[in-house]
Amino acid sequence: MKILLLSSVNHPVVSSVRNMTSAVTRNNYYYNDTGPTKYFPPDYDIGISFLYTSKIPESELTKPWINFHPGPLPMYRGRNVIYHAIMNQEKEFGGTIHFMDKNFDTGDIIDVERFPIEESDTAGDILEKTYKALSDLYWKYIWDIVKDVNSLPRKKQTGGQYYHKSPINEEIILDEIDAIRVKALTVHPKFHAYTVIGDRKYKLVPEDK
Repeated sequence: MKILLLSSVNHPVVSSVRNMTSAVTRNNYYYNDTGPTKYFPPDYDIGISFLYTSKIPESELTKPWINFHPGPLPMYRGRNVIYHAIMNQEKEFGGTIHFMDKNFDTGDIIDVERFPIEESDTAGDILEKTYKALSDLYWKYIWDIVKDVNSLPRKKQTGGQYYHKSPINEEIILDEIDAIRVKALTVHPKFHAYTVIGDRKYKLVPEDK
């Protein structure tokens, strides 16, 4: 049984997943992290997309493909889903393992691991928790994937939401008085304006000229 593992993310969780794959397959796997893959080796048996952001060609989906998606399906398909979850004031988030089909994030769900969103969590905090959830799911299912992928649970997706990749405006507009106070309080790197959200302090630091 030979695995083709694809990823687009440079993060320690991917190294951990590679190590797990190597151990389970006795190093009998392919790996690509150089960007969109144009060449698919003909002798792989199962494809795994772990935080891989490009679409798998439909011609390859004659073989089983499994995706590890950084969001709870079916409610958070697509891109920038953590941003949208925060803006939607969600109380929980998670990661999903699912079979792949010709569309993004619509294949049968194998499992979803969820976790609570704390009041002080930023997008970065939630991203790290999501990576941990996906790593847990990988460890939970990689042995079954290699042993008999057809034995995995399958649940059809119904409903849900797809978030298309689109620019996100990072600018937060202050009113005139607050903008003046930020300038008045910005002296040097150790003395500047800040705001408090929940129990965390956010520094307002100007860009270098």
